Amino acid sequence: MLVNYIRRFQPSFKELKNIIETSIPLDTLRHVNIEYQKGFINNCSHALDLLECITAKTLDLNFVQVLSKELDFFKEDPTISLMAKWDDVNVSIIGLTGINYFHFNISLYFKHYIIKIENSGNKVNLFKFESAGDGVKEKNSIWACDDGINNYMCSVINEASNILEGEREDNFIQSLQLNRKLITYLNH
Repeated sequence: MLVNYIRRFQPSFKELKNIIETSIPLDTLRHVNIEYQKGFINNCSHALDLLECITAKTLDLNFVQVLSKELDFFKEDPTISLMAKWDDVNVSIIGLTGINYFHFNISLYFKHYIIKIENSGNKVNLFKFESAGDGVKEKNSIWACDDGINNYMCSVINEASNILEGEREDNFIQSLQLNRKLITYLNH
């Protein structure tokens, strides 16, 4: 069974995952910022699944402090803003309500890198900060993608075909575990 967390199947995010695994020490991740709208389970779950995918690390939020919870788009699925810890990483989730356009951005702040995922994942940038002398850090773009989820269904269908042919395992159990945690965060 395939759960349609579409970003994890896209070539650009597979490439980003590889860059993180080979070039960015995960223990230097300091802060994650997520901005979304239209429901915690409906949309924020996609951001959290993507985090698990590109970091290859299970998301377990601790010290969850819900800042706001508003039933704005779905009467069963509130849009939530919260602060939490993911091991030693600060996590800010900002649920935007009362806006009439789609908004989905993720920023990962490492000691020397920033990954910006914007426009629902269509635009992805990786920046590195390097010394420019006198203690000043210079921001350099080292990888960018401007079509992260274009033609996204091709990758989803390809992944489903690979699962049916036994070449890959599905993401059902992992998705179920993630959504089980999201429901507990809803109840904070």
